[in-house]
Amino acid sequence: MAYEVHILFEGYSKTTEEGMIANCSCTLIKGNKLVIVDTMTPWDKSLIVEKLNSLGVACDDIDYVSYKQHILETDPQRIQQIIERALEDASWVMKKYASSHPRSDALDGRRKVTMLSSVIHSETSATLQQFWRAIDIWNTNPHVVNRRLCGAISMFTGKLLDQHENLVSKIRAACVEVNSSTTNVEIMQILHLAGINIHITSDLYDNGIYIMIKKLMPRNSDKFNECLELFHAPDKLQNEVLFVGLKDEAEGPTLIPCFPYSFSYVEGKTEIHLKYRTDNEFESASKDWLKLQLFPKIIKWAESAVMSSEDSGLVKSLGLVDIVKYNQLYQHLKKKYGPEMVKIWPENTDPLKFVYEDVAIATYLLLLWEQERIDKGTPDVYQTFVDLGCGNGLLVHILTSEGHRGVGLDVRKRAIWDVYPSTTKLEVRSIVPSAESLFPDTDWLIGNHSDELTPWIPVIAARSSYNCRFFLLPCCSYEFNGQKYQRTDSSRSQYEDYLEYIHQLCISCGYVTKTDRLKIPSTKRICFVGCDRNFSPEDYERIDKGIQSLIDSTVSTGEQSQGSVNCRNSNWSQDFKPRENIERVRNCTQLDKVLIQDIVSTIAKELLSKKDPTVINVNNEEKSWNKGGLINIGDLVTVIPNEKLKKLKNECGGLQTLLKNNGNIFLVKQGQVQLKMPSVQIQKRKVRPSYKNRQNFNIEAMKKQKPCWFNINHPDGCPLSENDCLYKH
Repeated sequence: MAYEVHILFEGYSKTTEEGMIANCSCTLIKGNKLVIVDTMTPWDKSLIVEKLNSLGVACDDIDYVSYKQHILETDPQRIQQIIERALEDASWVMKKYASSHPRSDALDGRRKVTMLSSVIHSETSATLQQFWRAIDIWNTNPHVVNRRLCGAISMFTGKLLDQHENLVSKIRAACVEVNSSTTNVEIMQILHLAGINIHITSDLYDNGIYIMIKKLMPRNSDKFNECLELFHAPDKLQNEVLFVGLKDEAEGPTLIPCFPYSFSYVEGKTEIHLKYRTDNEFESASKDWLKLQLFPKIIKWAESAVMSSEDSGLVKSLGLVDIVKYNQLYQHLKKKYGPEMVKIWPENTDPLKFVYEDVAIATYLLLLWEQERIDKGTPDVYQTFVDLGCGNGLLVHILTSEGHRGVGLDVRKRAIWDVYPSTTKLEVRSIVPSAESLFPDTDWLIGNHSDELTPWIPVIAARSSYNCRFFLLPCCSYEFNGQKYQRTDSSRSQYEDYLEYIHQLCISCGYVTKTDRLKIPSTKRICFVGCDRNFSPEDYERIDKGIQSLIDSTVSTGEQSQGSVNCRNSNWSQDFKPRENIERVRNCTQLDKVLIQDIVSTIAKELLSKKDPTVINVNNEEKSWNKGGLINIGDLVTVIPNEKLKKLKNECGGLQTLLKNNGNIFLVKQGQVQLKMPSVQIQKRKVRPSYKNRQNFNIEAMKKQKPCWFNINHPDGCPLSENDCLYKH
């Protein structure tokens, strides 16, 4: 009998904003015997049964089940993901088994429960006050460590008026009926009915017994459900706090550990302790996460906490929008625009970053604008916008598709522009700050990573009209004259100093400027929102003169005071040069190849002069191979002629860029460089295609096309055999 092959489900392995996700393919082979190859995860049981039924096959009909092994995996991230998923699967299976097969003592028939408890402690330089500051960060912003969470909302905060035995058990029992829509007054009434004497408070810092009931919202609502967590401070004098889920988690992956855990500060020893208790010995993934991820963060936050009346300047995430609405709208827009845009993405950039980042920014703006319409009493009058430096235009496309009229302007057209419908307005236009670049009929200006236009966004908004507002997300730091911003406060990072500069600039332009932190896959997440004016219309001329003084302070002396809002025929800054409409390539590809070879050879010779021999095996023969030494990049500059360094700087940004572009030869880490000794494992994961060409990528076709540098240039040749090396020998 001939065999038939039916692919029940196609496997996948991909990176999303939550991290790497994967599942294996599930295949049915029909013939004399019925064989299933791979059965995915325990949560996929119903899917497989349904698919088999559609093919006229019952579970009992299956003769053999085959499983793929992962012993050949070489990608560390993939290996970690496989192990984590295996632990989740095992934990789920054991919970399922334990619920239907209670453990018992074979001798006397009594149930035997083993309560596992553990204490992890660490010495710390933090004070007690700094410890409580760290606990406050974790309690209010758990999503900064727990990547499964979008955020947390306090539903109830209360102070107990008397002592209670088994308080946590009583609260858990009383809160069975509490859900995400229960009000704080209703929660207090529920607790009172349970005999818990408590009153509502907002202050957790006085001595006493406190509880807080929080709603935790998942980042991925398709995989996780909202859950409730109890924060319990038994007594502030005991310097201890407990965290525990209020309801038993449903089967499958969980948002938080399924067992209680606590942090405490031991003043006599200046130590911070982590304690947890669980009767489930298979909760190893959650225990490891507490020990290896959360506990080090608590220590770090405590030791770096700034205790002053001015606080540390920490900006809360999504402080200007409703986080519940944000999570709901983001999940909706993510499904509506995300998969299709990732699928058709024609750019060479990473769609998993750029698509979902723009979805998140669009979500934020839509909610910000919705609240503005409600506050003004005009819920049906949708705001207009102009996106200055719109790039790929996806943000413009989403905002337009959701009902807002607007246009995106950029100096270069992107390939993806042709994908959008005609309703998405995108224009190739160079913005030069002047009276010709005003938008008097526009409600909002958007500066999303607008580079050299960043300091000009609030100026253009201020001079466009009294009612024009702006949203600004700074990234690269530029001055008015288009030059890179120079830090003025060495105690802060370049980014922090630039943010303060832009914030003060926005205020000087006459705006009540609010600061917020976005939830986007980027390290530059702080944004400024100029939604109201801090002066009356009668003071418009005075404010504009102040703006011009700011501009004059950064430009050449001979060009000062030439621009104003009333000067129609001149630029506001003669020094400003807009970006070229053809992007200049600065990645060493435009350099003379002889120059590159000379610099590479010079660096390699210097590294090899610091001999460090190792024994290698090539074709079953052992021989010595010189790995070379480790040298600071700054020291390498002294061995390369100045004229070559100048050419290098002009075309590719410097020596470090050249070293990284020759990653098959050099390894750069923490300002130091060494030869990258080829190995089979490294070369297997070395060649990665661009997103544009990934579907048609064939690693075999990449082999043997480029000569092996080590085989030609290293005195000891290549440490790999010709068969193992990806490069031509």
